[in-house]
Amino acid sequence: MQIGRACGLVQAALCNKAVGLLVVLFMLIGGVYGCQSMAVKMTDAQQLYSAKCSSCHNLIAPHEYDKAAWQAYIDKYGDKMTDHSKLKLLEYLGGSED
Repeated sequence: MQIGRACGLVQAALCNKAVGLLVVLFMLIGGVYGCQSMAVKMTDAQQLYSAKCSSCHNLIAPHEYDKAAWQAYIDKYGDKMTDHSKLKLLEYLGGSED
């Protein structure tokens, strides 16, 4: 009778451990997917700004300069960018004054 009771306790302990592991697993999976859903979606222009400008300096908020100042910076530092990319970048950065 004692052996049967001991087996039952071991079985219950293993079951509780398995349930605990499943709970941890679901929490980890939920955490990973939860972080992905919280990611900020950037527009093409924001991605362009981040890719082209952050390699040399911290990104500056678009509202910090007016459209003419942004145009001057793009003309000065955007020599390797296509005209289309420059226009897209200026529309994003200079659009805050509209």
